[in-house]
Parts: sequence; C-alpha cells; structure tokens
Amino acid sequence: MPKRNPVETLENLSFELIFDVILSFGRNHDQPTRGYQDAELFQTVDAWVKCMPITILDRIIPKMLNHIASKVARRDRMKGLISILQLLLQPKLSKLHLENLFSMHRMSSMANTQIRQLLVTRVSQMHHLTEFHLPGKCTDAILDVVAASCPRLRVAKFGLSQVTDVGVEALVKGCPHLTVLELQDCTQVTSAGVLRVLERCKCLEQLHANNLLVILITNFHGSDRTFPFRHLSQYSRQRPDALPSVAVWCDAAAREPADLSP
Repeated sequence: MPKRNPVETLENLSFELIFDVILSFGRNHDQPTRGYQDAELFQTVDAWVKCMPITILDRIIPKMLNHIASKVARRDRMKGLISILQLLLQPKLSKLHLENLFSMHRMSSMANTQIRQLLVTRVSQMHHLTEFHLPGKCTDAILDVVAASCPRLRVAKFGLSQVTDVGVEALVKGCPHLTVLELQDCTQVTSAGVLRVLERCKCLEQLHANNLLVILITNFHGSDRTFPFRHLSQYSRQRPDALPSVAVWCDAAAREPADLSP
C-alpha cells in the first residue's frame, strides 16, 4: 500500500490560521495594550474562534502564549496582547491555562491592571470552567469571580500569588468539587486558611500549600478524619519522622495508597 501522507490536525490548522492574523493586531501599535482598530476583521476572527471545538480552543491558548515567548522578539511580545486575550478568552472554555501569561511578558503596571480586569470580566462568563491555572499573579478579586461563576471547577493552581485567606475561603465555598488546589508559596495564606480548605473541600485529592504537613499534624493528630492525599512525599524533608503517623489519615479505599516515601 502507498505510504499515507500525514494530515494536518484541525488544531494545528486552526492555530496557523489564527496566529498570524492575531499577531497582526499588535503590529505597528505605538501603545502595547492598544486594541486593534479594524472592527470588521476583528469580528471575523472572533467568529472563527467562536466556532472552534472547545477541546481545541482549550489547548490553543497556552500554545499561543508559548509561541509568542519563543518566536516573537521580547520588545514586541506585549503588542496586541489585549486583543489576543479578547479573542481567545471565550465563555465556552473548560480549561484556562495561563502559566506563562505574566512571566513571559514584562508589563507596565497599567498593562498588568488592564489584563487582570479583562480576566475578571471574561472569567465571570466561564460557567463551564473545570481547570484554571494562573500562578504568580492571581488576586482575591479573581478568586471571588471564580467562586461566583465557576461552580464546576476541579483544578485550581495559583501558586506564588498574593491571594489571602479571604479569597481562598470564597473559592472553596463557591467551588465544592475541587480535587486539586495549588497554593504553594502564597505567603499571605495562613495556616488558618489552609485548615479551612481541609475542612470544606471534601473531594480534595491534592493540596499544595506551605507547612501542609505541620498543619495536618497539629490539627488532626489523634482524629479519625482521613484525606485522599497521594502526594505527601514532597513534604518529607519538613518532618520525616511524622510521615508514618500521617499515613493513617490518607484514605486508600478505592484509591492507590499514598506515596509517603522520602
């Protein structure tokens, strides 16, 4: 049989079709955050994006940010970024991974504020969101919107952010189905905030937070409360002597046993 020619995937075709057009929105702009002025073309591309299958759109956003970081000169990375986000942050998204949004782009305080405001507006419409990654730049204001608008959220990663106990409490109240929560190095989240997460999130399987092992030992030693955690080995350097006692709190029923090895 003749060798089959590789067929470009719909995802790659969509990415290639939209990428150059979207980047053109930022070319020749004097102001990095200025929106694109050709309303007719913008609406056309917006219609393309709206027609994309959700699974493709979910993957295109991080792919777009990675491509900008690796292929676009640093001085041009901010050009048109507002327009890019306006197009891609669609209400139908189920996964929003923005790990590199802030780390790849050096932003002025004005641009930083504009993008956060845009995130608040768009996330408030994403009622089907199940995963949200925004490490480094998440705020209590964003957590409040997520809590009010994204009841299906299961995976939330906000490490290294300036969120507080207030925002975290709002999140766990509004998103009762959380299975993964990343709060590592969120220095304004106290032990009381982490404890509130442990008390409220009944479905939690992974919680990454400062001093988690100490909090477990301090508050649950001798109790019959169990947690379906399988990731406590990363805390072994903090209290290696306590790992055996923590093992009894890890619910292994219908799950693999927790990995508590150093």
